[in-house]
Order: sequence, then structure tokens, then C-alpha cells
Amino acid sequence: ASAAQAAGKKVAVLDMDTDQKSVKGWADRRAKTGREPFPVYSPPDSELDNAIQAARNDGIELVFIDSPPHASPLATRIARAADGCLVPVTPDLLSMQTVGRSMALVGRERESAFVMSRCPPRAPEINDLHEFLRKKGWRVFGPIHDRRIVSRSINAGSTVHELEPDGQAADEVDALLADLVEMLKK
Repeated sequence: ASAAQAAGKKVAVLDMDTDQKSVKGWADRRAKTGREPFPVYSPPDSELDNAIQAARNDGIELVFIDSPPHASPLATRIARAADGCLVPVTPDLLSMQTVGRSMALVGRERESAFVMSRCPPRAPEINDLHEFLRKKGWRVFGPIHDRRIVSRSINAGSTVHELEPDGQAADEVDALLADLVEMLKK
């Protein structure tokens, strides 16, 4: 979302993961550091559709929604309301075992992709995960590597672009944004 905003898109983020509120927590940390506020909202579950419509009415081009895990009925509502879904997946057996349930929730009628995230650099498991997902016929974005700069930026209420604008993490996020924009054109 921050890369899209930096690219000139009007964005909003709905933090609907009621157990964690991690995106809202990041935005609150950001506000305390004096950085430019970031549009993160935490509407009640019952207001999901109204929040999406309000964003559209305000000219928001991209609404990012952080949902609870796939086991939640709210996650199903969010997936059904979305034009596209990005599902994070890590290169480990436990994560790979859940991809079928994740895609069943998302459904094939909307644009969607798995985002290989928290990938250890130079790990053969990344290729294994990519091949596994492709064989299933699912779109795959990434990898987004597990870099120290990601944790540092989250802890600072910042973005990887703000801390290391020419770094590898920023390049990976830019590539993910380009893939997302291309996917949503379809």
C-alpha cells in the first residue's frame, strides 16, 4: 500500500484482522514518530461493505484489506468483496499445506495470487514453493525475502522505501506492486 501511495495512487488500508491489528499498530507507531500519517482504518466487521464503498466514493484507487486467517468467516466475506486477493505464503511445509484452503476461500472467480513472503535469501525452498504453486495453476508473486530492513521499518513505523529507497527490499516491493497492478487490469 505504501509503495502504491508513493507511486501516486490514492490508497487506503482496512485492518480487519481483529486479533492482531498489526497494520493499525504500524500506523500508530508511524504517527508517533512524526512521519506522514498513513490511511489505515479499523472499521467494525459489520461495516466492511460500507467502508469499501466510502473509500470508492472518496476516489480511493486501491483499498488494501488485512484479513484474519482463512478459518474466519470474516476472511470469506473479505475475499468475496475484493476485486483481487493476495495470499501470503512462506516456503515451508506447514504453509504449503494450507494453500488449498486459502484458494478455496478466495475462489477462482476473482484475480488472485500467492505472494511468497518471509523467504530466506538463497534458500532452495523458494524454488520448491514456486514450482508447487505453479503446478497447481496458481499465480505466484515474489519472493519477498526476510530481510532485516523489513523488521526495522515496521518497528520504526516506516517503510523499506523510506529507510533504504535503493535497497533490495524496496525493489521487491516495487515488483510486487507492478505485479498487483497488472493483475488487476484483467
